[in-house]
Amino acid sequence: MVIPMALHRHLEILKIVYGIATSIFSIGRGGFVLYWYLWIDY
Repeated sequence: MVIPMALHRHLEILKIVYGIATSIFSIGRGGFVLYWYLWIDY
């Protein structure tokens, strides 16, 4: 199944926003590590 480019970009942006939100709302370094783990593990 081929994902349309527009949808792919939208999902990519959502993933980044989710990672940033997780980083902000998590306390301390754990949230930051979790954010990078989610961002790199794409």
